[in-house]
Amino acid sequence: MGAVALGSGITYLGIYMPHYARLHFHVAASHAYASALLTYGGQLLFTPLRWKLADHFDRTHSIRPMLLSCAVLFCLPWPMFRLVAFWPESILLMPLLFNVAGLLYFAALDGFIGMLFPDRLRGRGLTIGYSFGVVLFGGLAPLTNAALMSWSGTEQAPAFYLGLTALISATAIFLSRRLI
Repeated sequence: MGAVALGSGITYLGIYMPHYARLHFHVAASHAYASALLTYGGQLLFTPLRWKLADHFDRTHSIRPMLLSCAVLFCLPWPMFRLVAFWPESILLMPLLFNVAGLLYFAALDGFIGMLFPDRLRGRGLTIGYSFGVVLFGGLAPLTNAALMSWSGTEQAPAFYLGLTALISATAIFLSRRLI
């Protein structure tokens, strides 16, 4: 579950961003929804690189690139959300930027999780861990972000959430490294 926290956090934050940009920063709807097209179009363009990075993980089993992505995504959200105060439209580039920063993490994630379980339990382990992780860290992301904004009084609360998911994933990956 912990290994998918960051991926779920980034994915669902990207889905939440157009609404967030419109509600909190009064960004035009056409611009807000164009950011989704930019994000997913960018992901498509980076797919060949993701395959190469996945092949690298399959050969080396090194978790260092994944941990590097987690570290970058722990640090990056705060300055990016601060930038929004000066340039509100920058919020529309964040989902793509976060996905690019997570490329090393995303490329290795499926192979990494698959190696955590013995062959006979792999299907169940992947299904249960991945599903619960997506529900907990992805499905609840909009609610969690709204609650954090309400509780903290700051519109930059999603930065804390993304940083927290990066920390959770890095911890899960680091602690389970001896299983691969």
